Amino acid sequence: MIPYYKILAGLLIGLAVGALNFYLMRTFVRLSLKNKGRALGAFIIMLSYGLRYLLIGLVAFWLVKMNEQVIALIMLAVLAAMTLLLAALQQKRKSGTGG
Repeated sequence: MIPYYKILAGLLIGLAVGALNFYLMRTFVRLSLKNKGRALGAFIIMLSYGLRYLLIGLVAFWLVKMNEQVIALIMLAVLAAMTLLLAALQQKRKSGTGG
């Protein structure tokens, strides 16, 4: 049986990493839009993906090294759920059927 504190820790870490990931994504998109020229904008977006995935990978790797595989798995599940939820909300907003 999985202790409840591991589930809660996974949820909290997942939400924190997800919030930081979303903030970094917004920041890099705004930065790329401010810079004129396709090459620089594309480079900034690629750098954004690299840094954000590196952050997620480092946190997951650290948790696994600390022998907290359950927390790492729950964190990744929370990130996946947040990604799907944000994509669905964005799609709903684009189609004009939202709220």
